[in-house]
Amino acid sequence: MKRDMDLVRKILFAVEDSEDGNVDLDNIEYDRSQIYQHIELMKEHCLIDAEVYYGSRRRILACRISLTWEGHDFLDMARRDDIWERAKKMCLKVSGGLAIDVLKDCLTRSIKQLIE
Repeated sequence: MKRDMDLVRKILFAVEDSEDGNVDLDNIEYDRSQIYQHIELMKEHCLIDAEVYYGSRRRILACRISLTWEGHDFLDMARRDDIWERAKKMCLKVSGGLAIDVLKDCLTRSIKQLIE
Protein backbone atom coordinates (compact mmCIF):
# COMPACT_ATOMS: atom_id res chain seq x y z
CA MET A 1 0.00 0.00 0.00
CA LYS A 2 1.19 3.48 -0.82
CA ARG A 3 0.59 6.19 1.77
CA ASP A 4 -1.91 8.80 0.57
CA MET A 5 -1.78 12.13 2.40
CA ASP A 6 -5.06 13.25 0.80
CA LEU A 7 -6.71 10.27 2.50
CA VAL A 8 -5.05 11.20 5.79
CA ARG A 9 -6.55 14.67 5.49
CA LYS A 10 -10.01 13.27 4.68
CA ILE A 11 -9.90 10.97 7.68
CA LEU A 12 -8.89 13.87 9.93
CA PHE A 13 -11.86 15.92 8.66
CA ALA A 14 -14.20 12.98 9.30
CA VAL A 15 -12.86 12.62 12.84
CA GLU A 16 -13.27 16.33 13.48
CA ASP A 17 -16.89 16.18 12.26
CA SER A 18 -17.65 13.31 14.62
CA GLU A 19 -19.60 14.26 17.71
CA ASP A 20 -18.79 11.25 19.88
CA GLY A 21 -15.79 9.52 18.34
CA ASN A 22 -17.94 7.21 16.21
CA VAL A 23 -16.51 8.30 12.90
CA ASP A 24 -18.53 7.89 9.71
CA LEU A 25 -16.00 6.61 7.18
CA ASP A 26 -18.65 5.69 4.61
CA ASN A 27 -18.38 9.08 2.92
CA ILE A 28 -14.69 8.58 2.18
CA GLU A 29 -14.44 7.11 -1.30
CA TYR A 30 -11.44 4.87 -0.80
CA ASP A 31 -11.06 1.13 -0.41
CA ARG A 32 -11.91 0.07 3.15
CA SER A 33 -8.61 -1.73 3.68
CA GLN A 34 -6.73 1.37 2.55
CA ILE A 35 -8.69 3.54 5.00
CA TYR A 36 -7.96 1.25 7.93
CA GLN A 37 -4.29 0.89 7.03
CA HIS A 38 -4.07 4.67 7.04
CA ILE A 39 -5.80 4.81 10.42
CA GLU A 40 -3.07 2.52 11.76
CA LEU A 41 -0.37 4.75 10.23
CA MET A 42 -2.01 7.84 11.71
CA LYS A 43 -2.07 6.20 15.15
CA GLU A 44 1.62 5.38 14.82
CA HIS A 45 2.40 9.01 14.00
CA CYS A 46 0.23 10.31 16.88
CA LEU A 47 -2.28 12.20 14.72
CA ILE A 48 -5.18 10.22 16.21
CA ASP A 49 -6.14 7.96 19.06
CA ALA A 50 -8.21 5.07 17.72
CA GLU A 51 -9.93 1.92 18.86
CA VAL A 52 -10.79 -0.37 15.97
CA TYR A 53 -13.22 -3.25 16.47
CA TYR A 54 -12.84 -6.14 14.04
CA GLY A 55 -15.27 -8.88 13.08
CA SER A 56 -14.65 -11.98 11.04
CA ARG A 57 -11.94 -11.89 8.37
CA ARG A 58 -10.55 -8.69 9.93
CA ARG A 59 -13.58 -6.75 8.69
CA ILE A 60 -13.97 -3.50 10.59
CA LEU A 61 -17.17 -3.33 12.58
CA ALA A 62 -16.67 -0.01 14.32
CA CYS A 63 -14.06 2.64 14.89
CA ARG A 64 -13.80 5.17 17.72
CA ILE A 65 -11.31 7.85 16.82
CA SER A 66 -10.28 11.15 18.35
CA LEU A 67 -7.78 13.74 17.25
CA THR A 68 -4.61 14.24 19.25
CA TRP A 69 -3.14 17.68 19.78
CA GLU A 70 -0.77 16.92 16.89
CA GLY A 71 -3.73 15.88 14.74
CA HIS A 72 -5.59 19.12 15.49
CA ASP A 73 -2.52 21.17 14.61
CA PHE A 74 -1.94 19.28 11.36
CA LEU A 75 -5.59 19.64 10.33
CA ASP A 76 -5.63 23.33 11.18
CA MET A 77 -2.64 23.88 8.90
CA ALA A 78 -4.11 21.69 6.14
CA ARG A 79 -7.68 23.02 6.35
CA ARG A 80 -7.68 25.35 3.35
CA ASP A 81 -7.57 23.64 -0.05
CA ASP A 82 -5.29 26.27 -1.59
CA ILE A 83 -2.71 25.97 1.20
CA TRP A 84 -2.92 22.16 1.08
CA GLU A 85 -2.31 22.03 -2.68
CA ARG A 86 0.51 24.59 -2.51
CA ALA A 87 2.26 22.68 0.29
CA LYS A 88 1.95 19.36 -1.54
CA LYS A 89 3.41 20.84 -4.73
CA MET A 90 6.26 22.39 -2.76
CA CYS A 91 7.09 19.05 -1.08
CA LEU A 92 6.87 17.03 -4.25
CA LYS A 93 9.09 19.49 -6.11
CA VAL A 94 11.79 19.43 -3.45
CA SER A 95 11.70 15.87 -2.14
CA GLY A 96 9.61 13.89 -4.59
CA GLY A 97 7.40 12.64 -1.76
CA LEU A 98 5.10 13.71 1.05
CA ALA A 99 6.82 12.75 4.29
CA ILE A 100 4.68 14.08 7.12
CA ASP A 101 7.38 16.19 8.78
CA VAL A 102 8.36 17.78 5.47
CA LEU A 103 4.71 18.30 4.59
CA LYS A 104 4.14 20.06 7.93
CA ASP A 105 7.08 22.32 7.16
CA CYS A 106 5.66 23.07 3.72
CA LEU A 107 2.24 23.80 5.21
CA THR A 108 3.84 26.17 7.72
CA ARG A 109 5.82 27.89 4.98
CA SER A 110 2.70 28.24 2.78
CA ILE A 111 0.76 29.81 5.65
CA LYS A 112 3.60 32.19 6.50
CA GLN A 113 3.75 33.31 2.85
CA LEU A 114 0.10 34.32 3.07
CA ILE A 115 0.66 36.21 6.30
CA GLU A 116 3.66 38.20 5.09
